[in-house]
Amino acid sequence: MCSMHSDYGHTLMNNWNFPNRYCTVARDHQKEEIDSKDALLMLVRMANDACHMTGVGSNVDPAVILAALSEAKALGLSDMDLTQLEIQLEDLPLH
Repeated sequence: MCSMHSDYGHTLMNNWNFPNRYCTVARDHQKEEIDSKDALLMLVRMANDACHMTGVGSNVDPAVILAALSEAKALGLSDMDLTQLEIQLEDLPLH
C-alpha cells in the first residue's frame, strides 16, 4: 500500500535536498514489501503502527499488537521494550 502523502513527502524531501536515506523512508514507510534490515525504516514503520494503535492520525487501528509486528522482530525489541513503549504511549497527552 502506498499513499499519496508518502510520494509527496518523498518528492518534497528530495527537492529540499534531504539525504536520500530519509527520502526513501518517507516514500517506503507504508509499502508492503520493505527492507527489514533498514533500521531507520523499521523505526518509522513501528512509530506509524504505534500511532494507528493509539488513535493518532486518520488510520486508527486499536487492534494493532506491537509484539506481533515484523518491525518489532527486525529491531530486536523484547516484550519488556514493547511494554514500556505502550506505557509511554498511553501516558502521552494525545488522548
